[in-house]
Amino acid sequence: MSGAGHGCLLDGQFKDAVIKRLRGGSSTAGSAQPSLALNACPVTPPGGPRPPTGLPPAPYAGNGQLWVGLWPHGLVVVPPDDISRRGVLRMKFMWYRGSSVHGVLHINGSQLDADGLVRGRTAGYGLTGFNASSIFFSGQGCYRVTGSAGGASLSFVTLVRTCSVLHELSPRQRKAISKNLAKNWCPG
Repeated sequence: MSGAGHGCLLDGQFKDAVIKRLRGGSSTAGSAQPSLALNACPVTPPGGPRPPTGLPPAPYAGNGQLWVGLWPHGLVVVPPDDISRRGVLRMKFMWYRGSSVHGVLHINGSQLDADGLVRGRTAGYGLTGFNASSIFFSGQGCYRVTGSAGGASLSFVTLVRTCSVLHELSPRQRKAISKNLAKNWCPG
């Protein structure tokens, strides 16, 4: 998806967070810049009971009611095509609602190391079972994301970075992350 399609999500608090980031500012006096190092973000380790249908595939996090597919090593690497002109980063996540959960999946969250916000798009998947989503992050950083549906909720923490992160990793880390990325995901 090209960045041009992201504009519809820039409303309210999310828009304010993106504008502040573009201006290099923050709504909290003395806020630190986000820590972009993988080891500085307390990413959620995979785990929990197995999803009933095998979706999402490993690695995943689940609590018996909701499951979400996690990006390997807790690192979401966003390719250039999924960065809007305003710097909003988009990535897809797979969710699954267990048999006791009936409701529309809602996704929100916040950045743990700065003032960024999270918004999700989940339309078109009904009230039960599998639900693909696009999650929009207001910039690079460490985020807590929460999905909720039908009284159930599940949160996870992940580090969101652009392809520039690959140059910052050790050769071993780069190899482990790169094997999970499609060819030409990160040009250059």
